[in-house]
Amino acid sequence: MSYETSWIKNGGLLEERIDLDAEAEKNILNAQLLINESTSNLHEALAILITFEKKCRIGNDTKSLIKVCMKILQICKDCDDENTLIDTINYLANRRNQKPKAIIAIVQKAIPWVLNNETDKNILTDVNFYEQIKDKKKWLLL
Repeated sequence: MSYETSWIKNGGLLEERIDLDAEAEKNILNAQLLINESTSNLHEALAILITFEKKCRIGNDTKSLIKVCMKILQICKDCDDENTLIDTINYLANRRNQKPKAIIAIVQKAIPWVLNNETDKNILTDVNFYEQIKDKKKWLLL
């Protein structure tokens, strides 16, 4: 773990950035091993990764934060637990002081899972996109 000063100003103060890349890889591997043993270990794996997500967010390590968020979503998807996936997306996107880059990555990762067919994919290019999706429950997660 190394510390460096970033050039991002926060209320006139420089924020410290902690490099958590090696620790992120270790936690991701541990969570994946739990899932490989049994998909019933989903919540234990999520607990490991969500705890580490907070450490990355507070440590201002956006690269590791995005990597951990992507793994969290992927294991929810791989375990075919749609309710946990939706709850996790909402939880991560609404975390206090969540990094905008992490939210963008979460949405970009989730959109292909939400769009089931070619008709849904064409909606993204339509001018009246938001009007057309008002009644679609699946868009509530976004």
